[in-house]
Amino acid sequence: MNSWPTRLFLLFIFSLGFAQPAIFIGGLRVSLADSVFLPTALVLLILLLHKSLLFKFDNSYLFLLAYAAALCLSTFFSQSRTSSGLKLAGELYLISLPLLVNHFVRDRSTLRAAIFTWLTASSIVSGIGVITVCLFYVDRSNAWHELFLHHYGSLPAGNYPRVQSTFYYPAMLANYLNVSINLLLGCWFCGWLKKRGIVA
Repeated sequence: MNSWPTRLFLLFIFSLGFAQPAIFIGGLRVSLADSVFLPTALVLLILLLHKSLLFKFDNSYLFLLAYAAALCLSTFFSQSRTSSGLKLAGELYLISLPLLVNHFVRDRSTLRAAIFTWLTASSIVSGIGVITVCLFYVDRSNAWHELFLHHYGSLPAGNYPRVQSTFYYPAMLANYLNVSINLLLGCWFCGWLKKRGIVA
């Protein structure tokens, strides 16, 4: 596979850590990952059509296909097809991600590059989170908080921050960091990182 499609794919992996800031197009929120996904998926489609990359079947695709079919049926019978159609597009986007990864990651070196790209992005996301916590106790009126700090919502207000960092909700951040920790431990078990690197 050519190197530039791989670099585009790695850019997409990196962008997954940055749900915000985003722009609005036609009333829809478009994040960095959304804008990188389209050209990445298009490049993959072109490579498959030109047979520069062979289609790689996996049994898990059957489950993805069944899930996609169920979502399509749900949308068809929905009372609000327009609203459901938009949600369906988002779900199909998520369903396509495993296919994207399965076709671009063909060897150990690409897998390692993808994991380290994810960890690089997560380091930035975590760094923003740490800065947000520090600023919360130093200057709560700082404009920084408007982007990286979440409101209390149904939780009781108190002397603690609800950090969302580069995501829209703290739960999204927690899920992202949970994946990052598992990848970090995986790199340690594989000998790709030493303890010093994990602590850093």
